[in-house]
Amino acid sequence: MPTTINVKHGNENLVSQSGLLPVGALLKSINFAQRFKNLPDVHCVDPNISHGEILSSMLGLICVGKPDYIAIEIFRQDPFFFTQSLGISNCPSQSTLRERIDLIGESANELIKEASVEMIRGKAPAISPVQTSVGNYIPLDLDVSPFDNSKTKRGSFQDIQRL
Repeated sequence: MPTTINVKHGNENLVSQSGLLPVGALLKSINFAQRFKNLPDVHCVDPNISHGEILSSMLGLICVGKPDYIAIEIFRQDPFFFTQSLGISNCPSQSTLRERIDLIGESANELIKEASVEMIRGKAPAISPVQTSVGNYIPLDLDVSPFDNSKTKRGSFQDIQRL
């Protein structure tokens, strides 16, 4: 059953963790946590938290720009939003997260790649050309802001132009 979180206008500040809602929706759309429920080569003595929940938690941390294990402790203080957004039932401790990620290691790589491909195929927008008076073009957005570092030891503006 999908998780419903009502967003209402109020005086509260929006925080960077609000981006976990679309991340969680994408993970749920490909059954991310279920894919990793049982990893045949990874044996955990007392798995109170599934491998899928561990990987979802780590992915959630990475998505909010906090890829360090210790960052999970912020969400453990009030786990409701973190767990509900990612569709997991438990928020692991720092030590559990670290130990289980180390235990999982590279054994989940192929499943992660398969999940990524499925998500991109199912959710990526179609790329199509835009008609102009001089032909068809595919829009491309790049950040090409060169900085003038002439007063630094990093190099000159001409060095940037040569790239």
